[in-house]
Amino acid sequence: MLFIIYIDIRTNILYTKNVISSKRGKVMYEKIKPMLSANEQINHLKNKGITFNLTTESEAKEYLTKNNNFFKLVSYRKNYQKYDFGLNVGKYINLDFKMLSELAILDMRLRKMLLSIVLDLEHYLKIKILNVIENNSNDGYKDVKEYIDSLNEDEYKKFDSEISRNSNSPYCKEIYEKYKDDYPVWAFLEIIPFGRLINFYSFLAKSIGDKEMIDESFMLKNVRDLRNACAHNNCILNDLRSRYYYLCN
Repeated sequence: MLFIIYIDIRTNILYTKNVISSKRGKVMYEKIKPMLSANEQINHLKNKGITFNLTTESEAKEYLTKNNNFFKLVSYRKNYQKYDFGLNVGKYINLDFKMLSELAILDMRLRKMLLSIVLDLEHYLKIKILNVIENNSNDGYKDVKEYIDSLNEDEYKKFDSEISRNSNSPYCKEIYEKYKDDYPVWAFLEIIPFGRLINFYSFLAKSIGDKEMIDESFMLKNVRDLRNACAHNNCILNDLRSRYYYLCN
């Protein structure tokens, strides 16, 4: 495979041109961004129009070195507007480094708060499932067995992979080995991940014909995504403008 490699001297960004493997005969470009030092990161931000009036450059350098990574911090820039024309076209309008760092701190606090709420919700779901089974089949094994039997081959492989991870867990290994292949619901709930818990909740809701639970199971899929984002420390407030547009349309 043939590549032509060159550097844009204005931005110091390395490019590769794939001459052979191109779509529909068109030349494809791949941009490879170099790893920047803290000083280079600050210069890059200044070139984008980001100011350092509320935070000094030395304070920003220390922040980027000890408190947050550059990639995550600059993701919050999407919330701010750029000049569409004039000498500063493409640069950010009245955006200071302090505004990005403060938004990153706010995002971190929001993630912690939301994760705490979702963990409480997960606990509530398990209690509700136990109550539902007690008030319907009153069989701690039957509903779990029926759920597992309902999985097709691919779904079962995924389930088995998920649940087998408990064999190496210092927290769930004992439960897994004691009840393997014959799980009572109270043990089953302790060794399945949150996504599987929602899936089981949905199965249970459909099996007893509970419309309210069915509706809840759909909403819980969004909760799962939010939980994963919080647990993996992903940015939540990094693109509010596009999410606002999505909600309004």
